[in-house]
Amino acid sequence: LDGWLGKPKVREISQQYIASYREYCESKGWIIKINRDAIYVLMHTFSHLLIKQMALSSGYSSSAIRERIYFGDNMASVLLYTGSSDKEGSLGGLVELGTVEQMQTLMRDAFQEALVCSNDPECMNILPAGKNSNGAACHSCCMISETACENGNRMLDRGLVVPLSGREETSYFRELVNELCQVEI
Repeated sequence: LDGWLGKPKVREISQQYIASYREYCESKGWIIKINRDAIYVLMHTFSHLLIKQMALSSGYSSSAIRERIYFGDNMASVLLYTGSSDKEGSLGGLVELGTVEQMQTLMRDAFQEALVCSNDPECMNILPAGKNSNGAACHSCCMISETACENGNRMLDRGLVVPLSGREETSYFRELVNELCQVEI
């Protein structure tokens, strides 16, 4: 992640996320313990894209699949889980999605969905500014039920996950998107 974060455009947008999150927290009177930069936004958006695809594949609604983003100086990871195995879907169906083969399919489908939003070009041109801590993210492409999101649908940007027109260099998964989706962007 360090090489990606060192790119000038990514560094610039990362600073925008830090400033935007700081302004939002200060407006609420909150004290920031850890800055949330582009790496956090990447992991958070990736989590949402996977949740949306898992909901389609497992029988669970996206509001039943929850996320936890682990983020620090030397780590970044995502935990997706549910606590309601009896209400909908099947826990086995959700667990089965964690296999290597299924995860590859989930990621491919999530990336394909994220490449285009029904609100483009407006959605893809949004960048974080002021209290708006989202980039290219809206209810059509990235947002999930706020009860399932650990950050209230803030700090999301699909332009950090997949290559969007004019922002190709900020996409962390650009080469993987090209390989899995068999497109050259």
